[in-house]
Amino acid sequence: MSYTPLQNPVPIKDQKWPDGTQPLVTTRTMTYNHVNFIDECIEGILMQETTFPVQVLIHDDASDDGTVEKLREYEKKYPNALKIYFQEVNSYRSPKKKALREPFFSQIKGKYLALCEGDDYWTDATKLQKQAEFLESHDDYVIAYHDAVVVDPEGKLLEDSKMSDEKKKDSSAEDLISGSSHILTLSMMYRNMGNIRESCIEAKYIKNGDNLLTAFLGQFGKGKYMSDIKPAVYLRHSGGIWSSLSEKEKEASKLNSYFWMYQYFKRIDNPIGKRAYFKKVGQLMNKTDDEYNLIMVKKGFFSKIVSFIARISN
Repeated sequence: MSYTPLQNPVPIKDQKWPDGTQPLVTTRTMTYNHVNFIDECIEGILMQETTFPVQVLIHDDASDDGTVEKLREYEKKYPNALKIYFQEVNSYRSPKKKALREPFFSQIKGKYLALCEGDDYWTDATKLQKQAEFLESHDDYVIAYHDAVVVDPEGKLLEDSKMSDEKKKDSSAEDLISGSSHILTLSMMYRNMGNIRESCIEAKYIKNGDNLLTAFLGQFGKGKYMSDIKPAVYLRHSGGIWSSLSEKEKEASKLNSYFWMYQYFKRIDNPIGKRAYFKKVGQLMNKTDDEYNLIMVKKGFFSKIVSFIARISN
């Protein structure tokens, strides 16, 4: 530990640490055209009360709706509390996405990472403190998480819980690897295991990395569900990347993830992962139709899926 903990928790925005202090936690926010939502996201981070230093990193992916201007205001108001990386060219659909984002990801220094997209926000000021304290005192756990509610852009409550009751529990390592847990990205804090893409070469083919992240972490420990943390807020709106996809496109994204996760666990000879994602790929392929095949072709890996299915069918 390269710092002396504060006697009592203090909001991040009011903390002052010596230059060069190593953060215990890094919060990571990815944002694009979230001008109507980014205030609540950032305020939910800066209100966090901790006894340890927190590195607040925000990545803007070349927003053009006024988000950049709002971020500049926060950068000016809290120069010591947050660091914002402004992407000059949108990276999300670029074939050079990894290279474009590397300068941002290389700045992550925390022992633990907590994620919150620019259109979501936290409501509990004790969230980071509670999660970090738990992980610090439980080496056999690799991730801590909690619930969230779902609202629309006007703040109307759509779902009072984004997790089913049976998923509101701790997760074994096998649960994490197999994907049987339901861990919300905006709720998680996890151990910084380094660059997953360096350990999992298959990651570069996966469109949605959330499933891969928890499965990867499961190789190193268990998951803790924390019911004493107030639910975060997940915003459902037409501008959201996942919300904007059709059901067919969502199935395509899942199949993409499961296929490459199967390849990863097969390569490292992990029987739990191999079995789980072999099954998931098969279940999704049973839903295949002509329109679905077209989506697979567009995703660029349909030929690999066909070859894979041909092998397991013989």
